Amino acid sequence: MNYGLNITRKFGVNNAFFSGHFTVDFYRTEFQNQIFPDYDTEPTKAIIKNFTGTSISNGIQAEILLKLNKIFECKAGYNYLDVYRILNDTKIVLPSCLVRLPSFL
Repeated sequence: MNYGLNITRKFGVNNAFFSGHFTVDFYRTEFQNQIFPDYDTEPTKAIIKNFTGTSISNGIQAEILLKLNKIFECKAGYNYLDVYRILNDTKIVLPSCLVRLPSFL
């Protein structure tokens, strides 16, 4: 099951020297049946297993876009992921990798 929330705040006027927007997103995914590679049982093999317990991915992303005189545009964003599963009442953090760098247009 996936669900999320988005908040966007625009500032400036379209014809203004300075304008842009700020956006914050929250999203969550709750998995019912997830496939995990098991690297611990046999170090030289990746054993694929189904995991039917609690597994969740929470994400928060913030982004800002600045426009100057319709010539220069700068956009920066940050994404935080909290991805985990619960096994024997213990929260096990799962690997997640997402890097977002500022872009200049």
